[in-house]
Amino acid sequence: MSARVRTGAVVAIAASLLLALVLFRFFPSQEEKDADPLPTSKPISVKIGKVTGRVERLRQDETWTPAREGEDIALDERVRTGDDGTAVLNVGGQSTITLQPKTEASVAKLTETVSQLRLQKGRVRAVTEEGRSVEVLTGSSDVRVDSTGASDFVAMADGLGGLVVASREGKVRLTALGASVDVAPGQQSSASRESAPTQPSPIPSTLFLKLLPVAAEAKSADTTITVKTQRGSRVRVNGVDVGIATGETMDVPVHLEPGENRILIEVEDLTGRIANQEITIRLTGKDPIEIRTSVTW
Repeated sequence: MSARVRTGAVVAIAASLLLALVLFRFFPSQEEKDADPLPTSKPISVKIGKVTGRVERLRQDETWTPAREGEDIALDERVRTGDDGTAVLNVGGQSTITLQPKTEASVAKLTETVSQLRLQKGRVRAVTEEGRSVEVLTGSSDVRVDSTGASDFVAMADGLGGLVVASREGKVRLTALGASVDVAPGQQSSASRESAPTQPSPIPSTLFLKLLPVAAEAKSADTTITVKTQRGSRVRVNGVDVGIATGETMDVPVHLEPGENRILIEVEDLTGRIANQEITIRLTGKDPIEIRTSVTW
């Protein structure tokens, strides 16, 4: 056989092999056709679950509209509850975040393993399964809560950068000002934009409120009321949040108008219990007269 014939045979064999490879590549076998397709990950969504009372969502046109069960919530879309409202957010069928009354929040981040909630103010309960984690950030500071794995916890924000968290199941971590503490089941801890997390302590079984003696009359329009309550209580004055108590007492600034001023002090804990007390202070130029207030349990 001549060299030219041998070369032609080699070229023909090579062409045949190339053609077979192409056919194999672009025309799969019957076994490949019958094989199951590769699984594709479904996008994680947040749906509104059970709704009670007044619940609203902030649309793109900056209007608040009623939130309905079964609706999807987009990232960074705010949801708020009224005085009697609650809403359950179902995250990918693996986590639930329940917004309690007087709460405003938005989902800031969502992946296959992490659900991140930005809590502007109010109280939420987060329950998640193994393999996922829930993060709760405050709306105006770097205070945050992180859970990993199966967990059940409650977090409450005062709208001023303060946050308190209690664990019902699993371990959660509270971080602020570069410091972190691990909160075990049955414990709680609180932090603010000015203070690092407190050492975890047992969740109080009761809530109390006591106002230290104040003056019935004041010369200055700006005065201070000292509140004594449990650590981690959310403190409000005339319906306005003033912070979360991180110590045994908390000094609350109050601005007075001429004449009599009725001042309602209210505290709320992570379980939703509320205690309140009302006092009256008259703004005048006379010397102050000390009075004592009663204790509300």
